[in-house]
Amino acid sequence: MSPSTKKSGGKKHGQKYKSFLVWQILLERTDENHALSSGAIKDILEDYGVVSEEHSIRRDIAMLQEMFESTAEQDLLPESLAKLDYEIEYDASLKGYKISRRPYELEDLRLL
Repeated sequence: MSPSTKKSGGKKHGQKYKSFLVWQILLERTDENHALSSGAIKDILEDYGVVSEEHSIRRDIAMLQEMFESTAEQDLLPESLAKLDYEIEYDASLKGYKISRRPYELEDLRLL
């Protein structure tokens, strides 16, 4: 079996970094006025070659939310982790998930 087709521990291709991809997708494609459903995120992941199910995407988002909450609550973290001041929320009116708080706004970064 070639390395590209080999599965690691019975997991599907791309599962090791799926949570990171979900975060990256939300960062790039959502804001206060735009949200993505778990189905839409699933479709985008498939574009990256990552097969997933909606319930696992919701689990990834919950894990990311927990990580961001715990870094915000702890003053003992290194400064680099303390900068993870993100908040992911489900917006019922938009019927999807979005990044509702970021440590920097896109306009702030453009000024740098």
